[in-house]
This record gives sequence, structure tokens and C-alpha cells, in this order.
Amino acid sequence: MASDPHITDMLAGALKNRGDIERKKMFGGNCWLLNGNMLCGDGEGRFMFRVGKDQQDAALKNPGAEIVAFNGRKMGGILWVREEDALAYGLDNWITLAERFVRTLPAK
Repeated sequence: MASDPHITDMLAGALKNRGDIERKKMFGGNCWLLNGNMLCGDGEGRFMFRVGKDQQDAALKNPGAEIVAFNGRKMGGILWVREEDALAYGLDNWITLAERFVRTLPAK
């Protein structure tokens, strides 16, 4: 996953006042972690959100959302969302959706 400085800046800005979020280089891009668990990340022209398998089907109904696949393997519960679609729905809404799932995970 290649990083996109524009997407990186938007996520960093949206999460800048969050003391409970940590930024880390992963998968060739940037990811933001909540309690050590991946919350979201950046990609070329798109955002990545970890919404969990229970919220996946509902989240996929939003325009521009698709399941992440690395090396042909689908990563259930993790979605790519095209930039324009994520911004139209609301970046904070996507972050909140991801956080709803990630907060259920044990801290690492």
C-alpha cells in the first residue's frame, strides 16, 4: 500500500488532538492505532478503515467502499474508501465507525 501525502495529512489533521491515537508506518503506508490496534490508514487516493466484520456489510453500502485485499487475500472487516466518497460521507463519520469496532478489541 503506497502512502498518499494528501490522505496522510487529512487523517493526521482529523486525529491530531487525540492522545489515545498513535501513528505508525505499516504496509508501506501510514496507519493510526487505537490501544495498539489498527484504526485507519492511508493509500493512494483512498482511506482505509477497520470497521470489523459485523459492520462491514452496512459500511459497504456507502459509495466508494470496498474490502481491502493484500496479495489477492481479502481482509474482512477492513475497507478502502475513495477520497471523494469518504469526504462526502464525512471523514469523522468513517473514523467513528472504525472506532466503534476497534474499541471492542483488547489493548495490545
